[in-house]
Amino acid sequence: MSKLSRILVPMDFSPAGERALAHAAAIAARTGAELHVLHVQELHRDMYGWAAIPDIEAVEKIIADQSRQDLDQAVAKIKPPVVHEIIRDIRAADAIVRYAEVREIDLIVMGTHARKGVVRMFMGSVAAAVVRDARVSVLIVGPEHILPTDLFRRILAPVDFSESAKAAVRQASAIAGQHDAELIVLHVVEPRILMPYDGMGGTLEQPREKAAAALGQWLDKASLPKPPAEVLVTLGPPDEQIVSHAREHTVDLIVMGTVGLSGMGRLLLGSTTERVLRNAPCAVLAQRGEVHEDL
Repeated sequence: MSKLSRILVPMDFSPAGERALAHAAAIAARTGAELHVLHVQELHRDMYGWAAIPDIEAVEKIIADQSRQDLDQAVAKIKPPVVHEIIRDIRAADAIVRYAEVREIDLIVMGTHARKGVVRMFMGSVAAAVVRDARVSVLIVGPEHILPTDLFRRILAPVDFSESAKAAVRQASAIAGQHDAELIVLHVVEPRILMPYDGMGGTLEQPREKAAAALGQWLDKASLPKPPAEVLVTLGPPDEQIVSHAREHTVDLIVMGTVGLSGMGRLLLGSTTERVLRNAPCAVLAQRGEVHEDL
């Protein structure tokens, strides 16, 4: 395990962005990590003839100056070290991912906006693209999440027996130890999917018992910094069960991997992780890369 050195917050000056910044600042203050605050000024195709405006350069300068002023105000109350920067790019997600790679960021903290109905779909959003493409963990904070800025109290770690899940549960355990929080490990048996404990058979016999035994052995080999307070096995669609348990147990944080047993981690849209990100009642840490002991 390693320690956090640099944290990135993409800032769009929305309430969701401000919540993400507050939480990232709390993590930085606690860990001593350098905080990077990035605003991406997106350059869109000229669909409406803006290039024909004689003073378009002046308009762009006004926008840039206002963005700089807003960014300066956003970071004014944060204790140093803080790096804040504005980048102009065609796609915000691409700029965020590149910035994270160039600056060797350890953790990205992002806010998501409140949406209802079809508009609430996570697909296509900046946050979804960053979670899919970033090489480091991404902490997603929604506007409706009651997120403690100092200590997590209850953490949920869904497990699917993949290597990605092993890193995620180790990260969840490290956070639980750091915050003296309760760790809940959950495995969801989906009857249509064959798991490592199923052998070559067809239908599952006594799925809960088989899964619970396999999960206990798997956790013993995971060398967790802090053992779970509770280990649960349920049946049903994984994303629905994860979200349901997060609500029932008043979970502050879900920690889960982004690469399942199929290995198709970069095809995140439509996956269990994507659906949990869309519907979770709490913050979600999409674990990728190193496990940090001080998060």
